Amino acid sequence: PTAVVRVKGNKGGAQVPLRSMIDDCSNLTYITQRAVQLLKLKKHRAHVKITGISGVATVADSYVKIKIVHPGKEKPIQINALVTKSIATNAPARRVTVNQNILDEFCVEGLADPEFFMPGSVELLLGSDVNNQILVPDAPIKIFGSIKGMLTIFGWTISGQSKPYVVTGITEDACGDEESETHMTLVSQEVFTDEEIKDT
Repeated sequence: PTAVVRVKGNKGGAQVPLRSMIDDCSNLTYITQRAVQLLKLKKHRAHVKITGISGVATVADSYVKIKIVHPGKEKPIQINALVTKSIATNAPARRVTVNQNILDEFCVEGLADPEFFMPGSVELLLGSDVNNQILVPDAPIKIFGSIKGMLTIFGWTISGQSKPYVVTGITEDACGDEESETHMTLVSQEVFTDEEIKDT
């Protein structure tokens, strides 16, 4: 599922809304190079071996420190995000049609991504390392057929059964259940440092 997340840049920087994917099958958080430049974030060296569901391994060599800002939180959520060229260029893969009666069920708290049904790029992937900070505790999961709604601090996220699609060269597929939504299953071996990468 997707959400529009406000991310704060370096000290004194502006808050920028980023279309984000919430994926509890990814054990780390990722941000695109484009978003890093937009937020003017300082990159730090890292050596993180990433293995996708296909078994093909790549290495991420930098990360940034980001702050997720939300009115419901007294302090911003601070987290490290690995820098990647792209996450998803077209999510969902095609326009999704959802019955208006179902959408009305989520109107009180609002939708995390008001245009979740429209294909679009994703600039941030929030992994399981931040899920416990963005999911609303004890909130019910709403299920309408193949449509599932989960309440986050950003509003309701909407997901459902879909065909596999490709994200940064890794084939997306169901996370352990053919009836569940697609996920970007990643396993990583992490090495983070405080060394900044100087612009060249």
